[in-house]
Amino acid sequence: MDRTVSGLIRKRAELSGERETAKELLSLLDQQIAALDAALSVFGYDHARNPIRPTYKREQGYFRAGELQRLILDILRSGPQDVSSIVSRILERKGIAEENTSVRGDIRKRVKRALKRMEDAGKIRGSEGATFAILKNKNYSI
Repeated sequence: MDRTVSGLIRKRAELSGERETAKELLSLLDQQIAALDAALSVFGYDHARNPIRPTYKREQGYFRAGELQRLILDILRSGPQDVSSIVSRILERKGIAEENTSVRGDIRKRVKRALKRMEDAGKIRGSEGATFAILKNKNYSI
């Protein structure tokens, strides 16, 4: 029981430290935003009429920049493939378990979007002029 309690105490201390760090970062960000607002006001920018919406940095997730497209092209070099086989081979190369259905579904969506972009850019073609609606039945080749 003592090990459990000491583990919980250690975890609480870590979280408290992260919370304090986050508070300090939030305070710093507030100061920087206030300084930028003041600088914009000097140049006559009207915040009331033109509010500035926040933007968010995109997290990469499973693939680095351009990695998915490179994987797809590499897979297609071995011959025409359908979406399911492309997804399976990507999961295999990335070391992701096939049984993880939520990850598989997410990667399938990403692969479909990437295939559509690549097809629109003329990098690949779908067989027999099939439309995006029946993308899952397409075989792709370079």
